[in-house]
Amino acid sequence: MKTIPTRLSAIALATAALTWTTLIAVSSSAQGRPAGAFESADPSMFKEDLSGIPFLVAAYSLIWLVLLVYVFLLRRRTDAVVREVASLRAQIDAAARAQSGVSPHADAAEARPPHPRSSP
Repeated sequence: MKTIPTRLSAIALATAALTWTTLIAVSSSAQGRPAGAFESADPSMFKEDLSGIPFLVAAYSLIWLVLLVYVFLLRRRTDAVVREVASLRAQIDAAARAQSGVSPHADAAEARPPHPRSSP
């Protein structure tokens, strides 16, 4: 069910569209030609004053700049995650050594199994 403001706005929109189309029809008939008649354009109006090459270069430059900034920010976040994982591994190793009674000065490489992705 439509509310009164919705109906009023629909009526106002329909009235505006009807008025606009009527004004266009009246103005074109007042100029001495039928509405919708074909008019040839003057070719000199469409002469380009500016080549599209500067816009192309600007667009590609902007795309590359955005891409490089994104890669840089992604690399920073990845480095932060790697540092955090290393810190967590050190904390886990320290907690495991404390529970097993291993000296805290023992070599961490001997106490921890190798990472599955590490090369032999």
